[in-house]
Amino acid sequence: MRNVIAALLASYVVVSGAAPALAETATAVLSVSATVSSSCVINSVAPVSFGVVDPARVNGQAATGAIAVTCPSDRPFKIQLGKGEAGAATVYARRLIYNDLSKGITYSLYKDARMTQVWGDQDTGEWSSLSATGTGAQVRYPIYGKMTGPFPQGSSPDAGPYSDTVTITVDF
Repeated sequence: MRNVIAALLASYVVVSGAAPALAETATAVLSVSATVSSSCVINSVAPVSFGVVDPARVNGQAATGAIAVTCPSDRPFKIQLGKGEAGAATVYARRLIYNDLSKGITYSLYKDARMTQVWGDQDTGEWSSLSATGTGAQVRYPIYGKMTGPFPQGSSPDAGPYSDTVTITVDF
């Protein structure tokens, strides 16, 4: 009798543990791809904004922006900042302009937080770009800005919005 009960239990386990039969199937195709790039990419640019400035305290006013770049591993590259849109500007004396070119605030952009290394380009004959080597990952490079005036003693800039546009170039 024991053998019969054991046999019934064994057949119950086998029958109840069986997977149900499937009547239909569906198929799909999974696409897998990758793009290998030998190029550098400018991922983002954070503007240098001096904000609202007291006219009496323009000289020395500082601000920080940034550029994020991705270049392939071990790929040397250079980041250049142009002189801006003001006609007489250079990379050493860029100008924020208000209304017309006759009214402006001089400023400089730097590679270092101490603001001793002006960040420029080779197109203006003033070579001071930032040189780096790619890591294959996005890297953020700070851009330090400082207003430098100059204004005659006892005068200050007119109130209003001042702006400039600087071209960023990555050579690789």
